[in-house]
Amino acid sequence: MLQAASSIRIYDVPDWADIAYQLGYSSQQHFISDFKRVLGKTPAQYKRELRDPASSIRDQV
Repeated sequence: MLQAASSIRIYDVPDWADIAYQLGYSSQQHFISDFKRVLGKTPAQYKRELRDPASSIRDQV
């Protein structure tokens, strides 16, 4: 998941399927489920928070 998080930080518009494939997942959904289980948020939520850190505060309210 550290490699996934790194890839998400690098790309302006991450290709979720490509990231999943690079990490050895056979399905994008399985990657997203595992990412959420480990980090507590989906890859898209993680990326959104990188762009706008205040969004994580708004999501908690």
